[in-house]
Amino acid sequence: MEITKKQFLTAYNNHPPSKWVVFWFKYFSKSTEPKDAYVKKWTTRILLVLFLLLMIGGFINVPMSIMIYPIIIYSLIIIGGGLCMLTITLINNRRIKKIAKELGISIQEYTNLSILYIK
Repeated sequence: MEITKKQFLTAYNNHPPSKWVVFWFKYFSKSTEPKDAYVKKWTTRILLVLFLLLMIGGFINVPMSIMIYPIIIYSLIIIGGGLCMLTITLINNRRIKKIAKELGISIQEYTNLSILYIK
């Protein structure tokens, strides 16, 4: 069965991505536009500075009572970011499955049609 662009876009628009998915894909995906890349860049810089502080602190034997703060901040950012990315992936995959089911096609066929019809 041939799926037309109109049929695909109708099904695609019937299941819009959540604001959470839009936010994460806007600021943290490979296709982030240069004007929106500042969030990703600053997050990377903060993680890099925290990592360097921890590494240098380990080299010069800074007391653990001082080192605990960067450890906690670094851990929270890494774990929080990882959980957010996992959640976003699961939410978006569920959305894609709904669209594919509505069109009666496989996930691979959905991927091919999205490449063809979207941008």
